[in-house]
Formats: sequence, C-alpha cells, structure tokens
Amino acid sequence: MRLPAGDNRDLILTRAGPKSLHPGWLAPKEGEQRFDLIVLSYGPTPLAYDRTDFGHIEIPGHKVAGYGAFLRNHSNIIERYDQVAMIDDDIEADYNTLARAFELGRSHNLKIWQPSLSSKSYFSYAAHLDQSGGCKPRYINFVEMMCPFFQSATLLEMSNLFMIGAETGIDVLWSCILGEDPWALAVLDGVTVTHARPVGLLKSMNGFQASYNDYIQRVLHQFDVRRFPGAIPIGFPPQHNPTAIVRLRLALSALNVISAIRETPMPKKLFVQALLAGLRQILIKDTRIFGRPAIILERAKQYAAANSRAMALGDGAAELR
Repeated sequence: MRLPAGDNRDLILTRAGPKSLHPGWLAPKEGEQRFDLIVLSYGPTPLAYDRTDFGHIEIPGHKVAGYGAFLRNHSNIIERYDQVAMIDDDIEADYNTLARAFELGRSHNLKIWQPSLSSKSYFSYAAHLDQSGGCKPRYINFVEMMCPFFQSATLLEMSNLFMIGAETGIDVLWSCILGEDPWALAVLDGVTVTHARPVGLLKSMNGFQASYNDYIQRVLHQFDVRRFPGAIPIGFPPQHNPTAIVRLRLALSALNVISAIRETPMPKKLFVQALLAGLRQILIKDTRIFGRPAIILERAKQYAAANSRAMALGDGAAELR
C-alpha cells in the first residue's frame, strides 16, 4: 500500500487491471495536475511510484466490492479530500479534462456528477452523450457507475451501498437517494471522456450470470425502488416534472447527439434505438426514481454490517442475488 503525499484536494480512485487506461490521466510532470490518483488494482497494472500524487493498493476481486473494501478500511483517506471520482479503467481522458470536471463540480456545488461521453464512446444511455452545450452542467435524474464524481461527504454518506454485495444498480440507488434535490445530479457537457470498451465486456469477471437489467431489477426490488425510468435530463432550472415546452426543448437539444452516429463504435441500429428511447423518455416519462431514501440507506447499512461480520468470521461477503 502506498498513498499520495501531496496537498491536492481532489482524488480519483480506479479499479485497474492489465489494460487500464489510467496512465493517460496523469500529467506529464508532477505538480501540473491538481488531483491525486489511487489505483485499486485487481491485477497487474502500470504504476508510477516516483510521483507524490499517485498511490496504489492491491485489492483483488470484483469492481464494486473492491471500492467497498477501500471505503470500509480507509474512510479516513476520503476525509482528506473535498471531492472524489471513481473512474472505470476503460475511460480515455487527459488530466486537464478530469481537473475541469472537479472544478465545475465545486463551482456549481454538485453532489454527484459525471463528464459527458464523446461520440466515440460505448454507452448505455443517450442522455449521457455530450450535447455540445459548452462547459456547464446539464441537470439529470441519474448519474451512472462509470465515471461518477462525488462531494466527499456525499460519497461517505453513500458508502454502505458499495458494501451490500451488488455489482450494479447502486447508481440507481444513489440517484434515488439524491433525487429529491433536482440540483444534485448533473452531466457536464463540453467536458468529455471516451468509454473505450463495450459496456459489460468484463461482466463475467464481475460475477454476472443473468443480464444487467435482470440483476438491476433484483437489486431495486431488494431496496423497494419501484420505478427507474432511465437517464433523463430535467432542464434548467431543474425540475422533475418539466412542462411540455421544457420537455420539447430538452428533446431538441438531445437531438444534437445524432451527429455522433458518424463516429460511434456501436452498431448504427443500436445507436438509433438508444437515441429514440432517450427522446421518448424526455417527452413522456416522469423523471423521478420512485423509492424511499431513508429505507435505502437503512437497508444498505444493515447489508453492509452483515457482510462485514461475515468477512470477519472468514465467510466472505454475501452477494445480492
């Protein structure tokens, strides 16, 4: 275990393996970047021991469980920072882009946010693609578990979600918890990263036998979340039930991503289906994720405590199935 020794106030964590892209996130020279990076490796991966803004901890196992282990054992490290990002190791980005994402989160007092995805990205939700609206937040109902940025206090509040034994779906839970505050969640247009590998490429390594959607539905049922409408922008000023005029404006803005069809690595038919689904959601769906935040937080606390006891007894953490 090696920790950064600098004075940066922002931190990136990544679960990294042999093909990790995190070396591209580092500035050429120490001191040029304004955040620390800690690699939580699940296998051999490039390291940079000669830098005081770089750290490394070996944590084998699944992605979310590894983050949970770090949060369980090293919450004091999170407390050293103002903001923390958790970035998948297949994200292409440079240090200026990531520093800008931290700056915008701080200046707009966001709680959880993410950079938008470039036209060359694999994606799950068209609403997360860059709409070329300048460097500003686009408020949304859902931030996904791919490249989320957190206020540190918010991450600590949500930390039990990483310890419940679920490898997906916890982003729906945190978005539900924060959903009563329409200013809490955002995508940053004009601050883009590229998701370089197909979604779910490592799903078998992370323990998935069923489809992602089936697994997510089981997780949501476990936490009494009755409805997840998908990722939908909510306007400015943000409101969870926009007027018809606002919905139309949002849909027209979302059409800007159609130009990405020239560069998308996804099959064109799948791209168009995702875009049309996103437009339908904007025009007709209630954006709220229906669940009770207090119940989610309490159940997450109970699951995390039970898993912690099981691990102390040598039984290993249980998985939500």
